[in-house]
Amino acid sequence: MLAVIGISLNLETIKRFVLQDELYWTGLHIVPLLLMGSLFLGLFYNLSIWFKIQDKTIYGTIITVMAAVVTIVLNLLLIPVYGYLGSAITTLVVYLFMCVVTYLVGQKYYPIHYDIKRVANYLFLCTLLLVAGWHITTSSWIITQLLREIPILLFLAALVVGERKRYE
Repeated sequence: MLAVIGISLNLETIKRFVLQDELYWTGLHIVPLLLMGSLFLGLFYNLSIWFKIQDKTIYGTIITVMAAVVTIVLNLLLIPVYGYLGSAITTLVVYLFMCVVTYLVGQKYYPIHYDIKRVANYLFLCTLLLVAGWHITTSSWIITQLLREIPILLFLAALVVGERKRYE
């Protein structure tokens, strides 16, 4: 999550110094959606261990087929309206869907106590600070960028305080 917020709120700097060709700049607005989607894909991979351990890999196939159907439907609905942004939205939604379904079914067959509340709180805070950071704008991109570091630092501070309390 720290990478999601850190990269997303530093896209202006990345664009100016790394992606100097302006052809790439038009697609940068989908990067946060794809990063968040990748976060959920990573969670899915971790959550999917239950069906491998239980030798119930058929559930992996079922979840993948369901995700493929959702992908096709959402792409057919969203791409004509939003273009490649629709595909990025689909990616996020499908990976979130896979993550949730894998968790729910996994709790039935191989229950593992995950601290869902803690993860949800971090996700909420990350999203809130990300949205807040996007709304920070000034006439100077340098000042804007410096101010956008504040939400990143706040999230980092929340992680340090929250995780330190867990291990004391």
